[in-house]
Amino acid sequence: MDFDNKEYTLLTDEQTIEDPIDLIEKYGLKCAITDFAISLGGYVSDDYKVDYDNSLKGRTGWYYLSSSNGDGDVHVISQVGDCRWDYAGIRSGGVRPTLMLSESIPDVSGRFLEIEYGEYPQYVVSVDIEEELEEMFKSNEIKKTGKTYTTDSRRRDEYDKPFEKFEYEEYEYNGRKYVRAYYRNTKTHTLSNGKKYNEGDNVWIEVSPLRWYVDNDSKIMLSKNLIASGVRFCYSHKYDGNFKNTEMYMFLNTYFSKDIIPSVVQEVT
Repeated sequence: MDFDNKEYTLLTDEQTIEDPIDLIEKYGLKCAITDFAISLGGYVSDDYKVDYDNSLKGRTGWYYLSSSNGDGDVHVISQVGDCRWDYAGIRSGGVRPTLMLSESIPDVSGRFLEIEYGEYPQYVVSVDIEEELEEMFKSNEIKKTGKTYTTDSRRRDEYDKPFEKFEYEEYEYNGRKYVRAYYRNTKTHTLSNGKKYNEGDNVWIEVSPLRWYVDNDSKIMLSKNLIASGVRFCYSHKYDGNFKNTEMYMFLNTYFSKDIIPSVVQEVT
């Protein structure tokens, strides 16, 4: 299956609430948020977790749908897994990319798949490794790969400012890849390594394979986790339901689609 040049979107009301696709029926609507997404300004709940992971990595966030409520706001799925609406200028929602597939992915184990496709910064390294990487960075001893990842540079409370791109450089050390991210979240949170981060802190995030759920019958590939945040949903703050005319669509199909590194699709066992 070739995923190059595919158009990324987000789930809709119909797929999640009105007539949920079988993939949603199976896995539910609550979704875990990555450390990278939290560091970019994403909301994370300390009270709710996904059913399959009770660790810090299993904490849920809220995320955007591509549907409008008809009054200029965007529908979202909350940290508890229900549907609500929010202001289209808000930046603290999680991004859960979705791909509509033109054909099924071959599968010998059943209808639903969990696959790996692409790479992206996701989880903070251990405190010891972070200290080591920071020392190497400061002494200019860590190797750049030449690849970058583009995010929005805005704070999560800068509702009235448009997307301003910022590129994180990728580094390689001992066969693993990392980005030195900036903790842009205006709220202090403990990330998955057990360390608390404040706005302005440096955070070393490991680049790792993205995981996706696939529903072959519905021809949908859905990110397992919320992988980014900090992006204002809509240019005008008033969402008319045309997803292609939003900053979120631009981010997904201008930057995210090129930032993930194509990899061999394989089933996770």
